[in-house]
Amino acid sequence: MSSKMLLQARSKNIYDDLIEAEIIRFLSKNSTHYDLIQALDVLPYFGQLNELFDKIVPRLSEKGIFVLSAEISEDAPWKIQESMRFCHHPDYIQTLLETHSLQLLHTSKVIARQENDQNLYSSIIIYQKVDDSIL
Repeated sequence: MSSKMLLQARSKNIYDDLIEAEIIRFLSKNSTHYDLIQALDVLPYFGQLNELFDKIVPRLSEKGIFVLSAEISEDAPWKIQESMRFCHHPDYIQTLLETHSLQLLHTSKVIARQENDQNLYSSIIIYQKVDDSIL
């Protein structure tokens, strides 16, 4: 989250912790396990996702939930768009998350925002950490 977003969140006085940090560095130093991790509007800032998911998945508690959003690529596993944001193909994300022992719970396509008077679609995807032995 940006400094301005954190300032606004802090003013609500409803959060236990609000931390401003680069996600890879934060997760590398953090040993906390979470029941829920959200990466909403995070993937557009990453091309290849292996390192990000390598850091996120171990931080999920047993049966933890991972919610993410991804701008949709129709043809390439991932690519940079004119907006300078990355989009990702659903099959690329699915394969990557299955490799990390996450099971798909839900996916939906939503209008994320307008760009050049056009709807820009994103996928909202919910996964759950599962025991490797049942995959």
